Amino acid sequence: MTPAAARFPENAVCPMREARCRVLPSIGKNGGNLPDIGEIQNPRGGWFCQTLAKIEGFCRTLANAETRAAGCFSDVWQKIEDFAKHRQNAPEADPGPREAPPLPGRARALRRAGEVLTDKLFTARTPAEQRRGLLGRDGLAAGEALFFPRVRMLHTVGMRFPIDVAFLSPDGDVKDLRVSLRPGRPLVFCREPGRASALEAAAGTWEAWHLKRGDKLEITDL
Repeated sequence: MTPAAARFPENAVCPMREARCRVLPSIGKNGGNLPDIGEIQNPRGGWFCQTLAKIEGFCRTLANAETRAAGCFSDVWQKIEDFAKHRQNAPEADPGPREAPPLPGRARALRRAGEVLTDKLFTARTPAEQRRGLLGRDGLAAGEALFFPRVRMLHTVGMRFPIDVAFLSPDGDVKDLRVSLRPGRPLVFCREPGRASALEAAAGTWEAWHLKRGDKLEITDL
């Protein structure tokens, strides 16, 4: 290997020193805390001072960035505090009763041996109507019920009130009854084999109608 003295003669001019003196003239005897290039006798002094200058510049940039970030954070925090005070002092608006989404289709009658159990039976026929079901409602009016043709499995996730569920055979026979199912049940299904349709009503409806397994129901127009 070539000795360092041979590669960097003592009286040789270092190009890096000249570049550093042109780019950073303020750092030296008159400008900063770093020694001037001429004050360093080491031939590699130009590289050393340039590195120190970069470090010093990075520190200054970082300090300025921290100052700006602190100012921005202070402004944002002040806005949050002002908003919280405004919300705290603002009078609470009465949202009023929420309007329930309408039940699908038109009302029909549900009969048992000629007796009209309700004339407020609605039918969820389309996939969208069946997916919505009773979601978004706070309850059902007295006598209201929702019929799901050819649906033998359902859930109560996202509902706001308990319901009664009956599963009917294609001929209208009551195959299975569930009462007072609370919201949050991921799966409710007919416990009897074969095809079935579901009928939903507010909790307590089956008891009020004296509905039991084996009853034969019929859906008719009004």
